Amino acid sequence: MNKKPNNFLVLGVAVIVISLITLLISVYSNAVNRKFITKGIETEVTITGLRKQKVLSGKSYHTEYSINVMFFTIVGDTEILQKADSVLKSEDAEKQINRIIDNIKYKSKIGEFTSAKAIINEKLYNELKKGDKIKILYLPQDPEKIRVKELVLAFSSKSGYIISAVSFFLALVLLIFSKRKQILQA
Repeated sequence: MNKKPNNFLVLGVAVIVISLITLLISVYSNAVNRKFITKGIETEVTITGLRKQKVLSGKSYHTEYSINVMFFTIVGDTEILQKADSVLKSEDAEKQINRIIDNIKYKSKIGEFTSAKAIINEKLYNELKKGDKIKILYLPQDPEKIRVKELVLAFSSKSGYIISAVSFFLALVLLIFSKRKQILQA
């Protein structure tokens, strides 16, 4: 007896595989962004270059937008150790400013000079130019891995989760039709 493959079953399994891949990508992206948010160090950097290039992905090309930046890593926290509580009102402005400056001490350690590349979106690419300042997050153990702060905070893996959930639902419907077709053919 020659059995034909059940198209609904094959399609259902394919959709499940696609939805699992989408879910894994979403979970991974969320974990990476969470790492930058919780363990990353924020600093302002200067854009030294912008790049737009065609990148081969599988059998097709897509456009990748990136920025090159330069910055000094931060070895210690920059903090105000002591601050003037109040200034007597009887002092003139110059004496008040001098007194405040004398009572503020800074602790700041500049680390290594670093240059790095960050992937950005087309919208940000069109807004920026060489020499602009932008805030980034970098990991202390690997400062050449950076993310643009604005993009990390705007990222939402919810869309990946929604696509996965809809795909799972679609796969379930296809599998139900597959079972129904088997029952009707019997």
